[in-house]
Amino acid sequence: MIFMRAFFSYTLIFLFFLTGGAYGQSAHAFNSGMNCNKAYRLPDTSTRPYHSGTNGDDSTYQPAISSPSYTNNGDGTTTDNVTGLMWARGAYGTSYTWANALSSCTTTMNSGSGYAGYKDWRLPNVRELISIIDYGIAQPCVNGAAFPGTQTNGYWTSTTHPTATSAFVVLINTTGEPCGRAYDGAKTANFYVRCVRGGQ
Repeated sequence: MIFMRAFFSYTLIFLFFLTGGAYGQSAHAFNSGMNCNKAYRLPDTSTRPYHSGTNGDDSTYQPAISSPSYTNNGDGTTTDNVTGLMWARGAYGTSYTWANALSSCTTTMNSGSGYAGYKDWRLPNVRELISIIDYGIAQPCVNGAAFPGTQTNGYWTSTTHPTATSAFVVLINTTGEPCGRAYDGAKTANFYVRCVRGGQ
């Protein structure tokens, strides 16, 4: 009995280190979806301190590799130089249900010769959409030059909530709500869309 208990304990410890965390949760599975250009990096939360004079925020350090940096490609797209993702710059003034949001990116954007000449547009997953949030800007809390026309409301992601009837929505700052908060929205509700390509 003692031998069996010891064997079981050592087996659990081995599995913990093998998976890089809790049993059944590998580091690869956790990081998948933001493995952009084979490098898992998230940008800093902001180029400005959360509180004036505060040390210890991302803005205190600002390593060049993770400082927010965008390129206007001049063809209606913006490239995030940190993650390598390319975003559609268009001002999406129409809100969609989740199914229509998926279709607007995967079907409409990819029809004909494709938007800006690319035919692999899709709805971003929740990690990708959160990566463009700038917590030092309010209403909307994204870089206005990189993402013009952004609505101060929720934006759909492709990430389905465990309930299956909902999908994750990322708030781009509505009154009284925190920037970048992800929550489950009913798939029949209407939210905004910003399509992306690359990554994964």
